[in-house]
Amino acid sequence: MSLTKIIVGLVFFVFIALVVVYGIPQVLQQLQNGDTEKSVGPTDPLVVLQDKNEPYAQALSQIKAGNYADALVSLESGKALATTPEEHANIDFAIADVKLNLNRSEGIDAYSALALDTAYPERTRALSLLRAFLMYKKFNDVAMLQQIAENHSIKWTIPEQVTYEVMRQIADLHAFPYAQVKMLEFELLSVSDNLVAQQLFNQQNPLILASIESQKPYSGERTELTSAMLGYANLLSQLYFNFSAVSSTTVSAAYEDLIEYDIAQNIQVNKQYTMLAYANFLAGNGQFDKADRLINLLLEESLTPALQESLPKTDIQVAYPYLYSALLPGTLDEKVKSFISSIGNKLN
Repeated sequence: MSLTKIIVGLVFFVFIALVVVYGIPQVLQQLQNGDTEKSVGPTDPLVVLQDKNEPYAQALSQIKAGNYADALVSLESGKALATTPEEHANIDFAIADVKLNLNRSEGIDAYSALALDTAYPERTRALSLLRAFLMYKKFNDVAMLQQIAENHSIKWTIPEQVTYEVMRQIADLHAFPYAQVKMLEFELLSVSDNLVAQQLFNQQNPLILASIESQKPYSGERTELTSAMLGYANLLSQLYFNFSAVSSTTVSAAYEDLIEYDIAQNIQVNKQYTMLAYANFLAGNGQFDKADRLINLLLEESLTPALQESLPKTDIQVAYPYLYSALLPGTLDEKVKSFISSIGNKLN
């Protein structure tokens, strides 16, 4: 038998074996792709822009180093070299980010200007309004939300109602998962029947999960992505406690997966907020030892400046009600109790 026939026979044998194990469609797809380990997602527009626009790439390095004033100059130079509306929009979005780090009020106005300009793609406009809102959430700075409301012709009432109106404007432009989660939360506020809550969740859950997955390839949207993932975990917690619509295992998995994701992506602010939210869930579920360990892990780190600013302005009874209720004898250790008691007051 010739060597060629032996090789052909071996290839055919391997192909048949793969078909038996994986099935014909999967094998054909793997053979067509040529690499079973790689999956091709949508091209990240910021990576493409960084490769072709030198001032923009320089600005990213300056931002990473905290040189925001120099980054603003570089971004203006990069904007002059932009060749498409999408590139202009991405650079203007980066300019708003830099301005927020230099002056919050100017940053919010820059986000709003981009969000209201119909010349820009609707996705970018929605992203800009969402980023402005998440900066308010990050620092718990009500003045920022009031400014957003004024810029977007939203009547000021209470933060919860303004939040709803902001989410509605975002959803009208693009289906970002954070807005989807918040809109479902608002719907659930008027629901008292467990079955109705379960039906609403079953309808929206696939859409939310698909939106979260679709946002993962975009490197410039980690803030929005991880905020949506935390919002989703908090939504599951709400469904567990209020409607028995999901299992405690499902809720725990959502928080733990997010903490692992934040660690891998080095997203400290969201990770610390997630640890607090998860500890609140654990306390509500009577898992005080695990809540203790989680808070102690948090206290071993340095709280980010965002949390140092936000927590003293936080109403613990609203934001972390189960941790607040756990401030009873025989639940949490004294170090953890001291930290929880400090929320809403000045942190030491």
